[in-house]
Amino acid sequence: LCSARGAADEASALLRQAAAADPENPYIHEELSHARRQADDLEGAIAAAREALRLSPANTTLLRLLSDLHSTRSAADLDQAIRLARTLIEAIPLDPGHLVHLAALLARRREYGEAAAKAAQAMTASPADGNVWRECSEILSMAGELEGALEAVRQALTRVPGQAEYHHHLGNLLARGGHLDDAIQSHARALEIAPREAYWRGALARELASAGRLDEALRLIDEGLGIQPGHEHLTLVRRELGSSAMPSATGG
Repeated sequence: LCSARGAADEASALLRQAAAADPENPYIHEELSHARRQADDLEGAIAAAREALRLSPANTTLLRLLSDLHSTRSAADLDQAIRLARTLIEAIPLDPGHLVHLAALLARRREYGEAAAKAAQAMTASPADGNVWRECSEILSMAGELEGALEAVRQALTRVPGQAEYHHHLGNLLARGGHLDDAIQSHARALEIAPREAYWRGALARELASAGRLDEALRLIDEGLGIQPGHEHLTLVRRELGSSAMPSATGG
C-alpha cells in the first residue's frame, strides 16, 4: 500500500510538471486527476478534472470522472455529482452505465422514485448485460422495491449464471423477504462457486443456524477453517454458534 501511494505521489509530481509545460492539454489534466485520486488528494483530483473539462467541455468521460469525484468527496457534494450525471444523460441519453450512475446517486439522496425509473431505463437500454441488471437490482433494493430487485438479479443470473456474487445478492434479497430456505440455497450456490469467500460462509452458517440446522452450520464453518486456518471472521462465527463444540487445546 505504501509503495502504491509513493508511486501515485511520484506520478502526480511528474504530471504536474507536464501540465505546467503543456497547460492546454486536457489529457494531461485527466491523468493528473487520476494520479491525485490514487494519492488520496481528492481536492487536487477534483481541481485537475475541472481543468480538463474546461479544456474539453464536450468530453463525457471527463464529466463522469468529475461526477464520481464529487460523489466520493462528501454527502455535501452529492448535488453537484447529480448535476454532472444529468449532464451526461443529456449528452448520451441511453448509455446504461451513465443511467446506472445517476440512479445510484439519486438513491443515495433518497430520491427513490426517480432512481428506480432510471434503473428501469438502464435495464431497457442494455437488456443483455448481466452487470447492468445486477447494479439495478441493488438500486431497486435501496428504493424498497424488493420484488423488482429480485427480478432484476434473477435476470442477471440468466445472463451470467456462474457469477457467485449474483447468487449471494439473490440470497440476501430472499432472506430480507423472509424466504429463508431459498436464501440458504442461493447462498450455498454462491459459496460452491467461490468457497474462499469467508464472510459469505459466515452469513450462510448463521442462516443455517437460524433455520435450526446448527450441525450443518458448524460443519460449514469448520470446512472454511480447513481452507483458511485461523481466519478471524470464521473463528468468531464458530465461537458464536457453538464454542462448546470446538476441540479443546488438550484434546480432552
